[in-house]
Amino acid sequence: MVARGYALREELVLVRQPSPERSSIELHEVLTEDQWAIKEAVDAASTEKPDGHHGASQQWIELERRKWVTGDVRFFVADLDGHTCGSVGLMTAGSVYRLKNLLVEPAWRRRGIAYEVCIALAGLAADEGFALGAFAIAGTAGSRVYRRAGFRRIGSVWELCKEVRRGELRSASVTRM
Repeated sequence: MVARGYALREELVLVRQPSPERSSIELHEVLTEDQWAIKEAVDAASTEKPDGHHGASQQWIELERRKWVTGDVRFFVADLDGHTCGSVGLMTAGSVYRLKNLLVEPAWRRRGIAYEVCIALAGLAADEGFALGAFAIAGTAGSRVYRRAGFRRIGSVWELCKEVRRGELRSASVTRM
């Protein structure tokens, strides 16, 4: 597979147990068209896309809207002192909420916003009776943020990925816990 252009990457399976720690970030669930417009602006401003993929922000928004319409994922915008600084998704997976697609606007990066969003989501999960989980590509900024926010590794998923064309990955994965 490597000879055909595939690369092996490891995604860490992480979980954070509930704790009383609270965040200075306010999460607002995306439920209206006005809130979707705010989320779209955050996503469009981001220079990186979730999961290490490339692609136009509009493609991600359309995918996320489809997941939202089916009820598979809830989305939130993150505010600090009245300023929108990021967005994040939350998916139910059994007794765990799974953090999805955490994005921080470039102007707000390197200020601990991603860490605070993780703490805010962990609080929300705890309030609703869930632990919080996440997947992160090993060695990335995301994996480091999740670890600092109290997530611990419980396994990994290995993927063979190949960029078919800019913005579109073809992959196969094997889970090892």
